[in-house]
Formats: sequence, structure tokens, C-alpha cells
Amino acid sequence: MRMDERGYAVRGSAYRMARARAETVGGVLRRAREDRGLSREALALKATVTIGTLARLELGQSDPAWSTIVAVADALDLKLSALGALVEDAVSQTTASGFRG
Repeated sequence: MRMDERGYAVRGSAYRMARARAETVGGVLRRAREDRGLSREALALKATVTIGTLARLELGQSDPAWSTIVAVADALDLKLSALGALVEDAVSQTTASGFRG
């Protein structure tokens, strides 16, 4: 593992790409929540996750368990295939606008 001059680990492109994908998934879920007129609190309650978990998911700050994504998608009445398509569309748009990871 590479270290910077202060001794902190330098994260590689795989890490940056994973973070970008997490932010994309979170953004898609946030837009789906907002499109349905739900607050974070209401969706968290419906999905039986904490507000903090949902906030970190929407902000791309966590690597959630699959069960968390399924619970949130179910609470949004969003099929997993539709979620996947929305994420792929968002990734395609980001890539087309110049993101290279």
C-alpha cells in the first residue's frame, strides 16, 4: 500500500470508482424518495432502517448490506431491476460528461 508524505494510505482508482458508484446509487435512491414525496424519516421508517443509515446511503458515504438496499428499494416500490437500470443510466450520463474514475 502506498503512503503519502504524512503516512496516510493513498487510495487508488478502484477505491475512487467504488466511491463514485456508491454516490451514484445514493443519488438515485434520493431522487426516487423525493419523487415520491417522502422525507428521509418516512422512508427510513418504512424500510426499517435508521435515518443515519439512509442518510449515509443517499450521500454515498457507506457500503451498505444488500439487505439494506433491498429494504429501501422495496419501501420505495422500486423493483431491483428498475433500480439497476436507473443506476446504469446515471453512470452512463456521468461517464459521458467526462468522469473517468
